[in-house]
Amino acid sequence: MNAKVEEFINKMKEEKKAIELKQKEEHLISLGLVNEKKSINTRQYRDMWDGSPECKYDEKTGKYYKGIYIPAPIEVTNEEWEEILKYAPITPTKQTQIIEKESKWAGRIQWVAIIFAIINTLDILVLIFGTDWEELNSYFTSQVTATIFVRLGYYLLIPVIMGFSKIVAVAENKLGNK
Repeated sequence: MNAKVEEFINKMKEEKKAIELKQKEEHLISLGLVNEKKSINTRQYRDMWDGSPECKYDEKTGKYYKGIYIPAPIEVTNEEWEEILKYAPITPTKQTQIIEKESKWAGRIQWVAIIFAIINTLDILVLIFGTDWEELNSYFTSQVTATIFVRLGYYLLIPVIMGFSKIVAVAENKLGNK
């Protein structure tokens, strides 16, 4: 076998093993199979100090960080791991499930926001182009202008409705009502 091909295959095998080990550790932690006496200490970096006493400055990187302590998973044999997977298979994370498939109510709420935006846009266009600006006196013109600005303000509701749909999706995901 060519040395470069063999090196490539070995590198891919190592990467695959590392990915599988990480998935295994994350799955064991998600199942609550953790060693309470051990923890994995990682750092979460940020550009600014957040005001908490846990936030420290790293002179090497020039950034602030917080130490995050994640419980370490227990060590299991290959037979135990296979038995665990029979009863608790690895599924995509909850966040990817939300992205992949929105809940039915969240989708309905998003459609309400879209329809609201279309109706509001059409209403503003009819108001603007349906008004004969030359014949109206200043009182009516200012009233029409104020109405346009109020209706433009309705557009602020659209991101609120869309955000509410995401909250509903997360709640339905946590409750298991898909």
